[in-house]
Amino acid sequence: MSTSLTSFDFTSQMRAAAVGERDVDGVSFGVQLADDGWSPDRIQDVQTEVIKELRAEHGNPLPEKMRLAVQTFLSTTLAGFSHRLLSDKRDGSKATSFDSHSLFKSFSKLGSWSWDINGEEFYGDASFQDMHSAGSTAEIKSRDDMLERVHPEDVAKIVDATSQLVMSDTPVDIEYRVMLSNGEFQHLNMQAEVAHDSSGSPSRIVGVCRDATDTVRLRTQLEGLSRLDPLTGVLNRRGLRRSIEQEVERRRVNKTDIQALFIDLDDFKRINDVYGHSTGDEVLRNVSSMIESAVRSTDHVARLGGDEFMVLLPDTDRAAATLVAEKLFNGLSTAVVAERFPHIRIGLSLGLVSANKEDEAVADFIERTERALHAAKRLGKGRIIHEDNLFTAVSDQRLNAEEMVKLLREPSSFFALRQPIIDVKNRSVAGYELLTRSSCPGLHSPEDFLQFAKDVGIVNLVDMNAFKACTRATRTLRPGQACHLNILPSSLEYHMAEEILRMLPQGERLSNVCLELSEKELVQKPQLFAEMLQKLRAAGLKIALDDVGNGFSSLETILLVRPEVVKIDRALVSKISQRQEQRTMLFNLMQMVAPWNATIVAEGVEEEEDFEVLQELGVDYAQGYLFGLPEPLTE
Repeated sequence: MSTSLTSFDFTSQMRAAAVGERDVDGVSFGVQLADDGWSPDRIQDVQTEVIKELRAEHGNPLPEKMRLAVQTFLSTTLAGFSHRLLSDKRDGSKATSFDSHSLFKSFSKLGSWSWDINGEEFYGDASFQDMHSAGSTAEIKSRDDMLERVHPEDVAKIVDATSQLVMSDTPVDIEYRVMLSNGEFQHLNMQAEVAHDSSGSPSRIVGVCRDATDTVRLRTQLEGLSRLDPLTGVLNRRGLRRSIEQEVERRRVNKTDIQALFIDLDDFKRINDVYGHSTGDEVLRNVSSMIESAVRSTDHVARLGGDEFMVLLPDTDRAAATLVAEKLFNGLSTAVVAERFPHIRIGLSLGLVSANKEDEAVADFIERTERALHAAKRLGKGRIIHEDNLFTAVSDQRLNAEEMVKLLREPSSFFALRQPIIDVKNRSVAGYELLTRSSCPGLHSPEDFLQFAKDVGIVNLVDMNAFKACTRATRTLRPGQACHLNILPSSLEYHMAEEILRMLPQGERLSNVCLELSEKELVQKPQLFAEMLQKLRAAGLKIALDDVGNGFSSLETILLVRPEVVKIDRALVSKISQRQEQRTMLFNLMQMVAPWNATIVAEGVEEEEDFEVLQELGVDYAQGYLFGLPEPLTE
């Protein structure tokens, strides 16, 4: 004879489910409770007490994982309890002093249901019937009756979930919509489990439903907030991506044009440095507001980070978008953007791109718009550039895109400068970084000619031409001096290790060479990249990871490369004497790479006060205008 379940048994089961101590079969436990004569009031009292204890121990509200585990336990327990009572009521084999209506009163906002898989008998209690009334007074007596009340788009979701439940015994926990008589939707959450017959075969599905309308509305509001930039209130990257997806889909139907404007505030960093970050934030908020005021309510304004904005213009042709760009350019250039400093004026560069492919990926659309902006900045700030004019927008540029490509393909178009690397302890010159320049008009710096090369699809060819110019210049350095050379990670992935080594000094001088890899460019094939680095190191080369601390750095990249030299980006070095958070970040970076004795080089040192902080922190080497500008090499 089995022992009746006590309150202690209920508490133990619920706690075990809450903390994940063991799997609890809620349906079977609910059936036991019904067989032992538990009343809904008793179940309610015990569960309330247990939840109170859990909240006292783990916090109120409960941790999300624990809250869901408790909810699942209670829902499935109720399903089993209700199923037993409903079965007893139908066959009359067992007298009960309460029915499904009393269950509804005890477990408000929950409706229970049961479906005989073989006999196709379907039963829903009063609460279930009310939730699925959909303006009809007819009782739901079959599964088809129930599915007729469900929103047509959600019927397949219910059918698939219950089919999966029967086939794999995977519990159902889904949301679906029911049409109301006023045309609105009621959102319901369904949880269900399968009951088996004496032979172990699935015989019945029992479950509960609850009104989840308020929960869905709150979640929708939170999701909306997650798509907004907290500083300005306009869309963030996530929100913009969602808007582009919607507009591209709408364009496929309506066959209308979409334009995009990419806006960058020129020299915005100077505002932060001179007037403080609070003024910088005010400028960004005001600029966002001005952009929104200048466009239609159906347009989409987003801040993509820092001082970069994008405006999506659906149902707009190129001519109209050009007028919008000119309106924004003229308005923002002359506007007062800071109340306390009304004399501040901002410059801006704009890129304009048309969505010219119906099947274009969202990421590609954004990237093309960014390229137009890079062209605007490369050819001179304070201008509007359309994608069609990426390489021909400046009147005094005599070279067209084809001529620029031809010039950059020639190794002779590149030459090297050198910048000293200073030993922080005694301010002596420990070596040099060799920096490449191009003779191509408008594309002198690596930032410019590499971006152009990326735009036209020859970035690795151009990078190797620049690299060769620096390797030729290594012979001008004295033996024993460190020599740093820059190369893109993608170029290393593209070429063989032996090919790279043939370009470099041989013998003892090779041990003084350090290859700098920019952390701004992602590694596409980590395993092959790691094998390449291993071969280069075996030959005696050192590896440096450049631009660390500029916002691109990731722990995964640093651990993948494990560089002998870590070069700290100027963004983390500049004004470090005035900003404690930058000191803390640099100290933490140094601690992270200490286990493999990485050498630390700080770039962009321009002020003596910053240099003194670097000395205090124990940085090994430094570079920057404080020690000299890049200079021509001498034989």
